[in-house]
Amino acid sequence: MKRFAAALLLVLTGSVMAFPGLNAHTNALIAAKNRGGQQDSINNLRQIFAGINMYIAANDDMLPADFSALASYVGGGRIFVAAFDKKSKPASGNEIKPANTSFAYVGDLGRLDALNNPAAVPLAFEKPWLLPPSQNNLVVLFADGHVERIHLTAKTARNCKGVVNFLSKKITNKNLKAKLNKNAAAEDAARAKK
Repeated sequence: MKRFAAALLLVLTGSVMAFPGLNAHTNALIAAKNRGGQQDSINNLRQIFAGINMYIAANDDMLPADFSALASYVGGGRIFVAAFDKKSKPASGNEIKPANTSFAYVGDLGRLDALNNPAAVPLAFEKPWLLPPSQNNLVVLFADGHVERIHLTAKTARNCKGVVNFLSKKITNKNLKAKLNKNAAAEDAARAKK
């Protein structure tokens, strides 16, 4: 009986010792999958910015009011849905509604050339509530056209207003901050209507 108990103890100890390694391997696979999904978001946001550039060239440097204004410039609604997003469905026409996109657009800010520091001004980002729970990075398109992965802190609210507050720390223009917050609140309100 003592041998059986000793053997059982060795088997159980070995199993428990194997789980941390298995857990680390699983976490690495999840992180790699998240990075792959984020690369898709980066590519989509770059294409969206190309559409924004075409739009502003045709509209006296005015940023579009919403994604619907860009649909004809980017070839339809598929570009607005990221690979990780299992909830949003691509729009069939040129009207891009909140249910048709993985990205929040907060770029209704007037003229692009009026922005003092476009590298600090977010235009669009992944909707934080659509991200996988294990993902703490958010892909953001800025007004100068660069796309960046931003690490969200545990204190950052998982809504558009929380993300804008987190991102706008480098923005000193109070009117611009107010517009960004207003646009973020509208995105959050559209989510609540679903």
